[in-house]
Amino acid sequence: MNKGVTTKNTKGSKNKAYPKYKPSGVEWLGDVPEHWEVKKVRRFLLDHKQGYYSTDPYADEGFKLLRISDFDGNGFVNTIDSPLVEKKADTIQFLLKEDDFVFARTGGAGSFGIIKGLSEKTIFASYLIRFRFSKQTYANYLRYAFTSKQLFKELLEIFMVV
Repeated sequence: MNKGVTTKNTKGSKNKAYPKYKPSGVEWLGDVPEHWEVKKVRRFLLDHKQGYYSTDPYADEGFKLLRISDFDGNGFVNTIDSPLVEKKADTIQFLLKEDDFVFARTGGAGSFGIIKGLSEKTIFASYLIRFRFSKQTYANYLRYAFTSKQLFKELLEIFMVV
């Protein structure tokens, strides 16, 4: 039986099985639909950047500042309580866009959020790293993969934490 993320068993699911499958070549992923291409995520990476650093106090108006505490634990962000920082010429490069992935590099290392439907212009703090992928990347699938227990287990094994 396939133990990967993709399964041929769709009993109880709204999704129907694909007609044909093939080995993905990735042990933990298992078989994938025959028409799928399996590629490394880094092949779709356009840019990555460490966040904005400032010693200035928070402002009464300006850009929202995304922090680790704004990650919801399910791969999304909520900026309702994000503080504001002054708009400056050097902050523009830190503006977040739809489908950006933001990962914690310190503190809550490994925590992440995908950017969806921001209502205000938002930049990201220095202890975060933003990854921007090409439009060929399906951001919701990446969020699913990064929140999966199987991927987490694989990463633990790679870094010998178990």
